[in-house]
Order: sequence, then C-alpha cells, then structure tokens
Amino acid sequence: MKKKSYDLIDGDEKSPSSGEKLKKESAVKLAEIRRALELADEVRFSGSHNAAERAELERASVALRESERELIEEIGSEVAAAIKESSLTLEEMAKRIRARSTRLSKTAKGVDKVTKAILQLCQSLR
Repeated sequence: MKKKSYDLIDGDEKSPSSGEKLKKESAVKLAEIRRALELADEVRFSGSHNAAERAELERASVALRESERELIEEIGSEVAAAIKESSLTLEEMAKRIRARSTRLSKTAKGVDKVTKAILQLCQSLR
C-alpha cells in the first residue's frame, strides 16, 4: 500500500526536505512582497497624502521592488541548480541505457549466429 503524500499547506504529514521548505518560504515571501507593493501603490496613488508621505511611500515601494528582484534572482539560482542536478542524473541514465543497449545488441547477434548454425546443421542432416 502506498503512503499518502499530503500537500504541505493542508497538513504536514510528510516531512519536507530542506529544498521544499526553501521553495515554500521563497514563494510565501514573494507573495507577501507583492501584496505589500500593491498596497503601497494603492495608498500612494490615492491622492489623500501630502508630498512627504508620498515620498516615503515611494521609498518603501523602491525598497520592496529591490527585495522582490533579489528574491526572484535567488529563486532563479535555485532553479538553475536543480536543473543542473537533474541533468547530471539524466546523463547517468543515458549512459546506463546505452550500455544496456550495447549488451542487448551483442545478445541478439549471438542468437542470430546460433540460429544460423542450427539451420545449417539441420540442412546438412537432411
């Protein structure tokens, strides 16, 4: 019977790896930053604030956008590392497949030779 795998949001039945935790944390941080940016822009453009408050909101928006870019860059690096790791695994699998294919080819050639030898033996016995 297979073990159930639950979504990390609905219940932590399986213990996530550190990579999964980092992905989830990064996704949560990015969502929080984007919500904060939306709110800051909404308040900033509402027109009910004086110039000093709008300038402060502008600085906050700039800081949030920098944080967002840094987080996206970090996520991109993690994705690139994961792709590189999986490509190494695929390369190893390709090597094993080629080796097995070579072995099967040799076996098939051997069977062909034995078949031909048996046919020649049968023809000579007739």
